[in-house]
Amino acid sequence: MAGVELKNMGQQILGSYPVHFHLTGDVDEKGGYDPPSYLDNLAIHHCFSRCVAIHGAHGLLVKDTIGYDTLGHCFFLEDGTEQRNTFYHNLGLLTKAGTILPTDRNEAMCLSMRNNVYGDYIPIPSTDCMAVSSFWIANPNNNLIDNAAAGAQAVGMWYIFHQVPTGQSEGQYPAGQSELTPLGKFYNNRVHSNFKVERYFLWIPGLRLKFQ
Repeated sequence: MAGVELKNMGQQILGSYPVHFHLTGDVDEKGGYDPPSYLDNLAIHHCFSRCVAIHGAHGLLVKDTIGYDTLGHCFFLEDGTEQRNTFYHNLGLLTKAGTILPTDRNEAMCLSMRNNVYGDYIPIPSTDCMAVSSFWIANPNNNLIDNAAAGAQAVGMWYIFHQVPTGQSEGQYPAGQSELTPLGKFYNNRVHSNFKVERYFLWIPGLRLKFQ
């Protein structure tokens, strides 16, 4: 898909996004795609649920794509199994809180909403919510090159490695595997003017980077 404008799309329900690769498996040469699948030069703006959701898909190229004024994690890897995807020269701007996952929500939503929260657990806003991100990377084996993220309600880029795969990918790898997987390329990305954690702009489990 290339050269497409997407406006006022998506809903605050699971699976309803402007662009959604859903359990497609390998979409590059490894999966027999020639040429590999890609998204190029998309304008996704004023949408109601995410920008590009990659769910159980591997080897996708997302380039020269803008996500502006959207709700919930914008460029989003869902279950933690997604690998070999490349985000090249994309821009995430004004990413606002959504309602689908606890991590999409702001403090008020975190305390008042109970869906997708396990059992009787009461979320703690500072640790369980208030994490909405322009780039939400759930597996280390992905590439981020020349991207920019600004104005998110929480974080510009967040690497969150699932202890075990979630959702429909449950059981696809043993506990802790993602934390032992080498990090893909992370080069020349720019992040600024996001709200979360004072000057910190990029969160990786066990590592926080900040501007000097």
